[in-house]
Amino acid sequence: MSFTASLESPATKTSLDNKTVRWSANDVISIYDGTGSQTVTNTGGDDNFTFSVDVPSESKTFTAFYPYNGDLYHAETGMIQWYLNPNQTAVQDGFANNLAPMVAYTTSTSLEFKNLAALVSFQLESDDISMVIFEGRNGEKISGRFKANAQTYAVSFTDLYQDRTDAQHYVNFAKPADRSYFKSGETYYIVVMPQTLANGFKITLQGEGGKNIVKYGTKAVTLKRNTILNLGTLYEKILNVNEDTLYAAAAGETVEFTVTGTSGLEWSAVGSAGLTVSPTSGTADGSAQTISVTVPANEDTENGKEYTVTVSATGANSKTVTIIQPAKGAAPAWPASSSFNHGTVTSGCTISGDTDDEFTVNVPATGYYPFHMYFSLTNVTLSIDPAHLPSGVSVDGSLTNGTGWTDGSGCPFWVTENASLSPVQYDVPLTMTANNGAVKTYTMHIIRAGNVQFSVPSTSLNVAASATSATIALTANVDWTASVTSGTATLSASSGNSNQNIVVSFDENTDPDNANIYTVTLSSAGLSDIVVTITQASASSGAPTCAYDYNFSWDAIATPFQAFNPNYNEGHWFTISNVSPAITADKVMSELVPFAFEFSELDAADKTASGLSGTNFASEVSVTVLTVIDGGATVQFQIKAGSVSGDAKIVMKNSDGSVYGTKYVHIN
Repeated sequence: MSFTASLESPATKTSLDNKTVRWSANDVISIYDGTGSQTVTNTGGDDNFTFSVDVPSESKTFTAFYPYNGDLYHAETGMIQWYLNPNQTAVQDGFANNLAPMVAYTTSTSLEFKNLAALVSFQLESDDISMVIFEGRNGEKISGRFKANAQTYAVSFTDLYQDRTDAQHYVNFAKPADRSYFKSGETYYIVVMPQTLANGFKITLQGEGGKNIVKYGTKAVTLKRNTILNLGTLYEKILNVNEDTLYAAAAGETVEFTVTGTSGLEWSAVGSAGLTVSPTSGTADGSAQTISVTVPANEDTENGKEYTVTVSATGANSKTVTIIQPAKGAAPAWPASSSFNHGTVTSGCTISGDTDDEFTVNVPATGYYPFHMYFSLTNVTLSIDPAHLPSGVSVDGSLTNGTGWTDGSGCPFWVTENASLSPVQYDVPLTMTANNGAVKTYTMHIIRAGNVQFSVPSTSLNVAASATSATIALTANVDWTASVTSGTATLSASSGNSNQNIVVSFDENTDPDNANIYTVTLSSAGLSDIVVTITQASASSGAPTCAYDYNFSWDAIATPFQAFNPNYNEGHWFTISNVSPAITADKVMSELVPFAFEFSELDAADKTASGLSGTNFASEVSVTVLTVIDGGATVQFQIKAGSVSGDAKIVMKNSDGSVYGTKYVHIN
C-alpha cells in the first residue's frame, strides 16, 4: 500500500519555521498494521511525503508514530506507548530530532500526523546559564513513559514493564552541545507531556560559579497538546529595587530605597523634574545600595503629586520607583516659586537677578533679536495680557495668551533695537493662576544693553622702515581721546565723538638693526582703553613689506581647491579691508595685487595637499578688481581664468609679507 504522511501545524516537531512544523531528512516513523510494525525513513525532509510498504491483505486500520527509535516503544491498534527523554539538549530556535511525539490513525492511505506533546519556550538575556530544569510544583509527571489514544490523542502515564516507573516530574534541559551557555536573545523549546500543572511550575537556572537561580510560576497553567507556552525572558542581568512605591510628606522630605544587582553591573538612577537623587550611578556588588531622594514641598492645596525614579542598567530591565506626595492642604498664600520655574533663553541672551517674584533677561543692544523662554510648570496656568506689554516688546501672536510654553519652540519675545547709549528696560508681567484659583504676577525684566561703539579692527600694525605713517580706523559713538604713549609720533586727531581715521606720523627708520615701536592709547570714560602697537621694520630687515596696511580674507572657497569654468567669473572670493592709506582703483593692480597675490605651478607637495594631478600652469590664472569701496579702504577681487585646462597655486600674503593662506584652483 502507498501512504501519504502529512503534518499538523503550528506545533511541535523536529524543526520550527515561524511556528510551522517541518519534517527533517531521515526522520523515522513506525506504522502498525494490526499484526506488526515496520519503519519508514523520510529521506527528503519534505512537508508531505509518500511511501509504500507491504501489509497483510486483511489489514483495515493503521497506526503510525513518530519518532521511532526503539526506546521502550510499543504499538497496538489505536494505541501507542513511548518514552519521552527527561534529559533534553537545546537546539537554537527548534528542538532535537527523535523527541516530540506524533501519532496518525487511518482506515485509508492518508496519515495525518497529530502532535501529542506541548512545547515550553523561553529566552535568556544572559550568557552564563548552562542548564534549565523545568518541573511542576506538585510533582506532575512531565517526561518518561507515556501512552496515547491514536484517535483521541489523550495522553496518560503508564508503566510499560512491571515494577518499573520511568515517568519523571522534570526535564533537564541542557545548553546546546556546541556552546558553553545558552545564547542571549535566542528562543529555546522544551518538549513536555500535555496536562494541567495545578500549582504552577518551578524553573531552576544553573550556571557559572555555582549559580542556582530558582523562579516560580505560582498560578495554574495548562500545557496543551500542539501548543507552545511562551515563558518569555527567564533571566536577565539582575537589577532590583526593594520598593515599588514610596510616600513623601506634603512638606517635602527625603525618602530612600535600595538597589541590588548582579556583581559588576553598572546602573544609573534618573528622577522626575524637581527631585534630587543621590547617588545617580553606581556599580552593583551584590549588597543593597541605598539611594536617597529629596522631594520638594508640594505647595498645591488641592492636588497631590507623583514622581518617579527610574534605575537602569545595560542588559537588564529597568526598575521604576513611584513616589506619591499628597496635596498641601488648606490654603495658605500661594508661593509661585515652588511651582513655577522659567526655562532657558536663547539667541545670545542671559538670565540674571532670579528671585521668587522676578527675573531679568539681558538682550544685546543691536539686532532685532528674538529670545525664546521655555517654562516648566506644575499645576500652574501662565498667560500674558497683550494690553500689558510695554511699547517696544512683542510676543508671537499664537502664544500671547498661551499656557505652558514647554514645547520645543518655547515662547518667542521680540524687543526693539536700542539706538541709544544707555540700556533700556521693559517690564513684562506674567500672570500665573494655580489650580486652586490663587493668582500671582511674576515680573520679567527685559534689559536691552546700551549701544556703545568703541573699537578698532586691529591693535597691531606693521609698516616698512621707509613708511612715515600708519592709519588707525576707529569706530566710535562716544567721546574719546587719543595720545601717543610710546615713541615719537604725532596724531592727526586727538579727540572726537564719532568714527575717525587717525593718521599716526613718524620719521623713516634708518637704524639698520632695530625696529621702532610706537603705541597709541585710545580712551573713553567708563570703557577699557584700546592700545594700538605700530611696529616699523629696521632699515636692513629685508622683510618684504607693502606700501599699504590691510586685512586679508576670503569668503567662498571652502574646499582645498576650487574648480570652475575658464570663461566664467566665479564672484568676489577675496577681500582686502582696512587698507591704509586708502588707494584708488588704478593703483590696485599695479601696487597691491603683485604684493598680495602670488601664482605658481604645483610641485609634488602641492599635488598631495590639493589632490590635483593635471597640467600645471600659472599664467592662465589672474586676479581682477571687482570693486573699490569705502573710499579705497576696501577692495574686492575676482579670480579670472584663462582658456587652458590645468592647475595653479595661489599664495596670499599679509601686508607684512607673511603668508595669510594658500588655495589651489583647477580650470576644466
